Order: sequence, then C-alpha cells, then structure tokens
Amino acid sequence: MKNSSLAWVILTAFAGCGSNRPETVAVAGRVTLAGQPAAECRVTFHPLDGRRVAFGLTDAEGRYVLRTFESGDGAMPGEHRVTIYQVTMNLPGGGPKSLADEVNFDWSKLAAESPSRPVVPEIFGNRETTPLSATIFEPTDSLDFELANRR
Repeated sequence: MKNSSLAWVILTAFAGCGSNRPETVAVAGRVTLAGQPAAECRVTFHPLDGRRVAFGLTDAEGRYVLRTFESGDGAMPGEHRVTIYQVTMNLPGGGPKSLADEVNFDWSKLAAESPSRPVVPEIFGNRETTPLSATIFEPTDSLDFELANRR
C-alpha cells in the first residue's frame, strides 16, 4: 500500500508538469535571390518584443522551416525583424558557441568569405539594417522572401 501511495504522489506531481513554453506558430517558406533558390541560408526571426528568436536553414530549393524550441515548432506570434545570411562551415573563430552568441554574431562578414557562389547582400544579414519583417499570428507554409541583389 505504501508503494502505491508513493507512485500516486509521483504521478500526480508529473501530471501537473505541462510545458511552460510560450506559444509558437508553425512557419515555413522559401528564400530566393535574384529569382534563384537561396540555398544554405540561415533565416532568423527576431521578435520585436525581445522574446526568443526562431530560425531555420534553407535547403537546395531555398525552403526553410522555423524552430524556436524544437524542430518545426515555428516562431512566437507577433512582429519580427527577419535576417537572412549564407552559412559556411568555415566560420570565423569557429562561429557562435550558443544561441545567445548566435543572435549577436556578425553574420554579414561571411559574405566576403564565400565569393564563389551567389552572395546574399550584407544588408539582409544584419538585424539593424535588414528591411525584412514579418508579422506572425497564423500558421503558414508560404512566408517567402525574394532578396534583391543589392549591396
């Protein structure tokens, strides 16, 4: 009887432990540069209210799916500034070591290091200069960005 009471207490304690994560909304889309798929790009949504960023990587077709806490969970609802930059395996200094480092990492410097492929202009990779934004309240699989080839 004592063991079953202990098991009941443990189960009851865990039953009340739901996810304390903020709500997220599924977001996916495509990034193109001068009409061509922008492969190997990092797409980051920076909430204007300072909450946790969401990010995704584009595939060979330029498609991305955002994640905030786990794969495919999307972004937090609200207004976001959007940055897009190409990623490379040879990051300066080994690249960011944590999500906080990643948010503050100057990804725009990578453009000069990969001249052999189409380069996403620096303006899109900097949170302060990007003209890209998105307001998210409903799930979407077609939040597309066409990047102009400008400097």
